[in-house]
Amino acid sequence: MLRLDVVLSRGRFTLAAQLEADAPVTGLFGRSGSGKSTLLAVAAGLARPQRGRVELDGEVLFDSERGICLPAHRRRVGLVFQDSQLFPHYSVRGNLLYGCRRPGGNGVFRFDDIVDLLELAPLLQARPRQLSGGERQRVALGRSLLAAPRLLLLDEPLASLDQGLKAQILPFLKRIKDELGLPMVYVSHSLAEILHLTDRLALVAEGRVVAAGVLQRLVAEGRLAEAKVAVPENILAASVVGHDPEGGCTEMAVGGQVLRVPMQAQRRAGETAYLALAAGDVALARHAVAGTSIQNQIGGRVVGVREFNGAMRIAIDAGAPLLAEVSRHACAELDLREGAQVYCLIKARSFHYLTDGWDGGDGSSGAPSSQENDA
Repeated sequence: MLRLDVVLSRGRFTLAAQLEADAPVTGLFGRSGSGKSTLLAVAAGLARPQRGRVELDGEVLFDSERGICLPAHRRRVGLVFQDSQLFPHYSVRGNLLYGCRRPGGNGVFRFDDIVDLLELAPLLQARPRQLSGGERQRVALGRSLLAAPRLLLLDEPLASLDQGLKAQILPFLKRIKDELGLPMVYVSHSLAEILHLTDRLALVAEGRVVAAGVLQRLVAEGRLAEAKVAVPENILAASVVGHDPEGGCTEMAVGGQVLRVPMQAQRRAGETAYLALAAGDVALARHAVAGTSIQNQIGGRVVGVREFNGAMRIAIDAGAPLLAEVSRHACAELDLREGAQVYCLIKARSFHYLTDGWDGGDGSSGAPSSQENDA
């Protein structure tokens, strides 16, 4: 387990954060410049806080009061950056062997095993300039693993890759998680990307960890907005009930109700998936509607009404929290107020699987993303 409670000031930016990462993978989620990368640098020993304490598996890595600051090379913490940082004058084999030569290296994972795991055998004689971005990241992962880390820190490792290359790398990250059992902290401002590996999140904003926990709880408590990254208005934790190939839908249970959503036949019964849904795709009625093509009609109760950008946002308890957006005219005509019973009408095709990158792969939900460097 990584425990961190530190204060570090650089110019106008101050990191004052507490973090406990005890899951197999913990995702650090927040906008660029929020302090995610600085947190990793502190854990790895590449940045020294003015005060605080860092522990890994009970060992003190840094303690300002006791004057302890273990150097980076003795912490056995691997760090993979988005630009891979390979040695250009070494072959792939040479870069990998460098990991073996580091203190503690080659003590846990064998060279051949890592080469097989990351499918690097055809690349061993190549130089970094001859590799694709995805191949370079696989080599960087292999080099870090061969240094026998106790913890692997991944600082937006896919940020510089296009969607096709991201799709190639993510299975390798899953294999590291599943086959090696190595704890990881994964930084990204793409919620979809993080969810391929974990639903345990720490939300980072303005140098602080503002909330932490399982995504489903963070959504239910309305905490995701604290990360200051645009996310879908509705994120639903759903369980696969079954498939209707003839109807082209998968049936998912949410809050005691069954929804029909786009078909994904590869998902197994009982498997959990996160569904994204725009508030504007939720139509409301005061009674069940007959003779409609809309596949989902969910009963619920209005628990909140507020104005938002000239429209009305309606919060509904439908066994799970739902947010709908309607015009002010519709709100008045339907007499939508707290306590009102409503039906939420949602087309099957309005749901999106969050891991499929509904957020555009950058956590922005279609909004322009910040390209500034993380603090």
